[in-house]
Order: sequence, then C-alpha cells, then structure tokens
Amino acid sequence: MARAEGRIDMGTASATPDIGAALSFEEFFAAESEKLFRRMWLATGNRAESEEITQDAFLALWERWDRVATLDDPTGYLNRTAMNLFRKRYRRAVARRARAGRRHRVRDRAGHRAASRVPGRV
Repeated sequence: MARAEGRIDMGTASATPDIGAALSFEEFFAAESEKLFRRMWLATGNRAESEEITQDAFLALWERWDRVATLDDPTGYLNRTAMNLFRKRYRRAVARRARAGRRHRVRDRAGHRAASRVPGRV
C-alpha cells in the first residue's frame, strides 16, 4: 500500500495498511472500520448493535493508541476487543432475560396461590 500526500492509496487489493509501519489512529480507523463493522454484523445479526460495538471497540483502542500502535498486530487487538464487547453484551442480555423470566414466574405462583384461596375456586 502506497502513501500519497499523507493519505493511504486504497487502490490495491488489500485495504489493510502495512502493520510494521507506524500508523496514525485515523489511518488505522479508515482501513479497519468497515471490516470490523461487517464482522460484528455477522456476529450480532443486528446493524445497530454492530455499529455500537464497532464504535465502542475503536473508542477503547483510541484510549490506548499509544500502546496499541506499537503492537505487532493492532488489528488482532481490535478484533479481540470487539468480540469481548460482543460477549459482554450477550451475557448481560441473557442474564436480563433470565431475571425477567424469574420475576414473571414468581408473579404467576403468587397469583395462583392468591386465586386458590378465593372461596369457590379450585
């Protein structure tokens, strides 16, 4: 991939910048954001959720860019960060559904006990 006047030439088959070269966060974002969004859309099946995870992953990278930029594979770090965010959201959603189901069952049992005490009801 060649640089021309401070910009990355996207005319080649690969849009991934040379990992060995020092990249600015903006260059890295331009090269990787669409690919990460597509991966997250495949994982989530939801466009809005994949956009949020992509944004959150890049925010986490931006906060640590001084260290991440020096890694051998910052793209791998980005992907791992995004998948960890996806797993965290998934676990929370499952737990939320489980709590909602328990509350619903408790109400049903309480309602059944109250109804069984009403005279003339079985």
